[in-house]
Amino acid sequence: MNRVLLLAGLMLVVSCGGPPDGPFETYYEGGQLVVRGTYKDGEIDGPLEVYLDNGRLWEKTTYKGGVQEGLFESYHENGEVRDKGMYKDNE
Repeated sequence: MNRVLLLAGLMLVVSCGGPPDGPFETYYEGGQLVVRGTYKDGEIDGPLEVYLDNGRLWEKTTYKGGVQEGLFESYHENGEVRDKGMYKDNE
């Protein structure tokens, strides 16, 4: 598993020996999960989940080769669906 650090809103991937590949998780300083996803050949690929600092899901989407592709859903802080739709080629 690659190590991913979130510093001042920037995601930094620490990897040895080539581009990141495989599952990753990023955490807030307090230990709460921020992001969960997977890298394939250095690009985010597959489901990606982003969480608020209170532990609630904020957004879930899918990437293919580093580009948002497919269904996305975003949520209010109370957990209700805020928005949902489809991405094609990052749009």
